[in-house]
Amino acid sequence: TGEGMEMLPFYSIFNEWYAAQTSKKIRAVNELKASQGRRVASTVAYGYKKLEGGKEQWYIDEPAAQVVRRIFALCFAGKGPTQIAKQLEREKILVPTAYFHSVGRKTSNPVPANIYGWRESTVEYILDNRQYTGCTVNGKSTTVSYKVHKVIENPNVEEILETEASVYDFIEKVYSERQ
Repeated sequence: TGEGMEMLPFYSIFNEWYAAQTSKKIRAVNELKASQGRRVASTVAYGYKKLEGGKEQWYIDEPAAQVVRRIFALCFAGKGPTQIAKQLEREKILVPTAYFHSVGRKTSNPVPANIYGWRESTVEYILDNRQYTGCTVNGKSTTVSYKVHKVIENPNVEEILETEASVYDFIEKVYSERQ
């Protein structure tokens, strides 16, 4: 047998223990940050950018923010997600993934075949996202463990309100009237 092979099972156990402990510590740090109202999301919502050197700080990405404002304005005018999506497509406004690629921002999604092809679900996601009302939303999802990367949605999301949520309440009202 090779030198040190008799110790291999112990190395494996220690490596496994180390990975588990590191995962627990990272989760604890993220939970602490979230409880203090700091952002822990790894991605930034469409319409925002991370501040250089301060990943918890977001600032407005003006070209994308104009699109988000337009979506909310159309919703306030009484249009539904399907109508808004069709209008954005007619106006040749890039979908978020195409926009990210055009400005060199990393995204896990490939550029869509139709870069102007807005979907109803994308518009709904933007309208439902409380981060556009000034809230810091943490803990919407998690993974099973450091080994199993299956994402689990958390129904008990804690939100740190930075502004009044009257905009969100209005949008919920518009949705409920339409359904």
